Amino acid sequence: DLEDVLAHGLEQFSRYATTAAQRDRELASSRLDDDQRFLLAQGTHSYLGSTQLLWHDGKPLWVVNEGEYRMVNTFDLTVDHLFFELEWQPWAVRNALDLFVRRYSYRDQLGLSFVHDMGVMNHFTPPGRSSYECDHLSGCFSHMTMEQLLNWVLCAVTYAEHTGDKAWLRSQKKILLACAESLHQRDNPNPSQRDGILKFDSCRCGSDGAEITTYDSLDVSLGQARNNLYLAVKTLATWVLLEKAFATLGLKKQAADAHTTADLVATTLTGKFEPDTGFFPAVFEQGNRSRILPAVEGFVYPLFLGYTEAVDPAGRFAPLFKQLSQHMSQALQPGVCLDAKTGGWKMSSTSTNTWFSKIALAQHVVRKLFPSAMNAAAHAGDRVHADWQRQPGCGRDAMCDQIRSDSGESCGSRYYPRGVTAFLWLSE
Repeated sequence: DLEDVLAHGLEQFSRYATTAAQRDRELASSRLDDDQRFLLAQGTHSYLGSTQLLWHDGKPLWVVNEGEYRMVNTFDLTVDHLFFELEWQPWAVRNALDLFVRRYSYRDQLGLSFVHDMGVMNHFTPPGRSSYECDHLSGCFSHMTMEQLLNWVLCAVTYAEHTGDKAWLRSQKKILLACAESLHQRDNPNPSQRDGILKFDSCRCGSDGAEITTYDSLDVSLGQARNNLYLAVKTLATWVLLEKAFATLGLKKQAADAHTTADLVATTLTGKFEPDTGFFPAVFEQGNRSRILPAVEGFVYPLFLGYTEAVDPAGRFAPLFKQLSQHMSQALQPGVCLDAKTGGWKMSSTSTNTWFSKIALAQHVVRKLFPSAMNAAAHAGDRVHADWQRQPGCGRDAMCDQIRSDSGESCGSRYYPRGVTAFLWLSE
């Protein structure tokens, strides 16, 4: 009970204080500037404050609550907490992945996938259902079937590769094979008509609904899953990781198929680039003209794992990298994806709703893979983002993830754990 917790904290105070001082020294000795250190520290506080270690049938059960929303182990946060957790508690990643398979996976008309979350406000949802996803919707609270399918593969392979846990990877062979087949089916059940990009929504959406992405509260540029640039690049990264996983498992045929499919996605994407504007459209339909920063987000996974062939600008995907470099250089301009009023980074040129955790992720990928896009205005963003968190509207609520880029005011996602994505900066 509460008294036990308080008594334990007092008894262990000396040990905790020593650990805290060590963490402070590590942060102070990093090459991050003061604003970046503040953002990482603030994000870490919010992450730890959102976690719970539970016990179920004599075994640990790790929970990260989604800040003020309190959803349990939201999968599109798990995939971003991944890098921080692999440093401090890698077992927690495996713990969540196993529970997603055991209780929070399902099959629709196209194959295997996973739900958005495991429950809300300390209540776990029934098997195969989340507290968030509802049928017959095409905006917020619709299903994220493709997004979560990608997330399981990315988390699973990144965990196994980074930790060397090949035994666990072997135990998940059937799941990985089912995920690959599900990805193919969501492109097109007819192999001859596939180009690697999602075109079919889950039947859970109903005939009058449509799948969405983790960027649920943004406009269609990032909210719609089908024919979406962000999700297509994330799909490319997923096939790159599947190729490595299947090779590790000795599945030569499946590894070759994953290699071919990754190349197919890259070829499809290069054909979507607009040479006259220097941009990729955010959505490959309805004449969409939005410009987005998460166009490069998917490459964080092969980058983190050191898959040099996949992230070498002159390597396997050289034509795509050349186009993405041009896209990011033009997106990181005031009035496009840098807010014209504040200078803060915006996820989309057509939305002032921006998320710090995703800014941190985009910054890392851009600085590592597309450094030519980091102009003076883009570099100045860290001070803006730190000031957003320091001002009264956010500061009282720990890390606020959802910010209005034109005013710096929080519009949601208070006490959010996903700010620990900034942990990636320490590797730069």
